[in-house]
Formats: sequence, structure tokens, C-alpha cells
Amino acid sequence: MLNRISSKLAEELLKRAGHVDYSCDVYVYGIEILISTLSEIAVILISASLFASFQEGAMFIILFFTLRVFSGGYHAKTYRRCFLVTFGTFLSIEAITDIMENMNCGRIIYSIFVLACIYIIVHAPVINRNQPLEQMKIIRNGKIASVITVLQMVMANKLFYYNQRMFYIASLTACFTAVFMLIADIENAEEGVSGQWD
Repeated sequence: MLNRISSKLAEELLKRAGHVDYSCDVYVYGIEILISTLSEIAVILISASLFASFQEGAMFIILFFTLRVFSGGYHAKTYRRCFLVTFGTFLSIEAITDIMENMNCGRIIYSIFVLACIYIIVHAPVINRNQPLEQMKIIRNGKIASVITVLQMVMANKLFYYNQRMFYIASLTACFTAVFMLIADIENAEEGVSGQWD
């Protein structure tokens, strides 16, 4: 269904554009990604609003999507699975935050968060075999992922003292990003594919 909608939108776009630089398939793929990403964002924000946690949903979206673009890592094989993984990640972070908050585990999460950030800085980007990148882009993505991670560490450090709940959301988002990178690293190692830039 997503492909059908994207194909119709791409055809309409190409009719109106006149001159285009790429084939219709490229535009279909781009529209599929756009619709899929906007759907994920909308569902997360609506769900967060229903649970009176809109700010948490917004923080998750900003931190998760921004870092994942440059850090790489696990990618689901279908848009539906990608949607479920992303939404499931948000729900998991919310549930873990509730548990950790009641147990007052801020220092434990902070330690795990620091380890996750070190992993991201050292290993980003993890290249997906289905989405190869040119060497220059790999180096650039690694640097950007490192900068974003350091900024997240600074922000989480402030939140640790002023807003524990948002601290958990920020920290766990980075931890899940590191986990997705690790999954892709393991998959690449099993298939003998280099998943990291040299």
C-alpha cells in the first residue's frame, strides 16, 4: 500500500516537474521514506500526548532520529517492521523510565549511558550492507555522530540534576541507539562484512 501511494505521488510529481535528474524509482523510494518517517513521528507524538508525556515524545524523536541518521546501525527490512521497532523503542523507554524512576536508579543509568556514548563515539557510523556509503560520507557521519553524542552527554548531565525523568529519556535513547549499532556490528561480523569505517 505504501509503495502504491508513493508511486502515484512520484508520478504526479514527475508530471509537474518537467525536467528531473533521477528515475521514478528514486523518487518513489524517497517518498516512501518520508511517509514512513512522518507516520512514526505522528504516532509517537499522539501516543505521548495520550499519556501526558508530549515533551518526552518530542525529546525521543529529536535525539533518536538525529543520532540514528549519522550513527547507523540496525535497519529493519520492511517499513512496517521499522515502524514497529521505532514505536516499540519509544514505548520501552517510557516503561523503563517508569521503573527506574520508582527505583531511583539514576546513577546506574548514568554509568550505562556513559558506556553507550563511548561505544557510539568509537564505532559510529556502523554501515548497513544494504546502504553503502562513500568514504568521505562515512568519515563525516562519524564526526557528526560524535558531536551529537557529546552534546547529548552535556544535556543529560544537566538533566540529571534538574529533571530526572527527562534524563532517563535522553540516556535510554542513547543506550538503545548503541544497542542498534551493536546488533548491526554483530550481523556484519557474522556475514564477514566490514560494518565500520576505518
